[in-house]
Amino acid sequence: MNLKSIKSFLLRPSAKGRALLYRDLADAIERKEGLVEFLTGEISNTAIDNNSGRARVLRIMLSRLVGISSEPGDEGASRSYRKLLLGVVPSADLMQISAIDATAIEAEQAAGFKRLADIVVRKSEMLGEVRNKMAIPFFTIPISYAVIYPTAKIVSVQAEKADSDSWTGLNYFTLVTSNFIVNHGVLVLFILLLVGIFTVWALPNLVGRYRTKVDNIPGFSLYREFVGADVAMSLASLLSNKVDLLEALDILRSGGSKWVRWQISRVTSTLTTGRSDDYTRAFGRGIFSRPMSARIATLTRTAPSFSTALIEIGTTGINDVRARINASADVLSYSVVIFFAALSTVITLGQFNISSDVEKENQPSRVMERRAKQAAKAELAAASAGQPSPSSTPVTSP
Repeated sequence: MNLKSIKSFLLRPSAKGRALLYRDLADAIERKEGLVEFLTGEISNTAIDNNSGRARVLRIMLSRLVGISSEPGDEGASRSYRKLLLGVVPSADLMQISAIDATAIEAEQAAGFKRLADIVVRKSEMLGEVRNKMAIPFFTIPISYAVIYPTAKIVSVQAEKADSDSWTGLNYFTLVTSNFIVNHGVLVLFILLLVGIFTVWALPNLVGRYRTKVDNIPGFSLYREFVGADVAMSLASLLSNKVDLLEALDILRSGGSKWVRWQISRVTSTLTTGRSDDYTRAFGRGIFSRPMSARIATLTRTAPSFSTALIEIGTTGINDVRARINASADVLSYSVVIFFAALSTVITLGQFNISSDVEKENQPSRVMERRAKQAAKAELAAASAGQPSPSSTPVTSP
């Protein structure tokens, strides 16, 4: 990634800003307002609400439209929305915009921008929901360690003072767990960090037969559900823009992650080498989760075509998918929270119980009782060895 691409990424408008721009473009097309007039007027309007980010995007579009941009390759840009927004919006948006450019019917262009705005908002909301839920265990683990470690350290110190009879039941579990945390806690946190980094890398990059085995475990299944919903929405938009199914799949494959490219290749391979109408089997190989594949199979039975079923699942049916994504994220997130909360509670209760036992063991009566037991054990050991016990040894007078 060079300096120019980094700058473009940092200056990229937010999802909310992009959705607003697409809806405004759709409105301008429906009102048959000229693109130059629209851009000029909106640039003036940004001074009212002091929206410098939107003004920058609009100026880039206007300069490319009239051919005065200083960037090479932009001179004399035609009325291609993709050329106007290239490098300004994400590649996923540009794939949809290319389909909008492919039609010359203004009503279809306006509808395409409205659908793209809806996709941008839905994707942003789903990503925000998942991100917020995943932030909970991200903060829970270090906070729990900061609470548990001092308690575990206290237990380790108390172990040196308490009698061996105290280490039973909860006390024993607390002692073993505390010693493990004190001796290996930092190593465990480091391993968890490495696992987290590997998982983040593996989600969009790990492919092949091993990926098919792990796609059903938490984390990976959530990723498949989320990306499958993204693909469904993008396919629905492309198909609504009169793009052929195989062409739409090629478009998504060209701009997708390694996992998306692999999954779409499996879909197209099934459609081209097997039965060309076996859509349910093709999409059920992994790009969509089982619940989504089952829903598509249900819609296919009554829909006029498979494309119609995909459009429905990617528009009105996406709310059900979104609910499953939130449910999966909740299970994954709160499982981690419950585990560490329970561990922290048990360690704390165990420490209180150990403190109480240590205090009892240090009372004078308990100290004398322990000494008496030790003396009795010593006499028994001496008797077993055939030696006179200390208490039976005769005392001779001087």
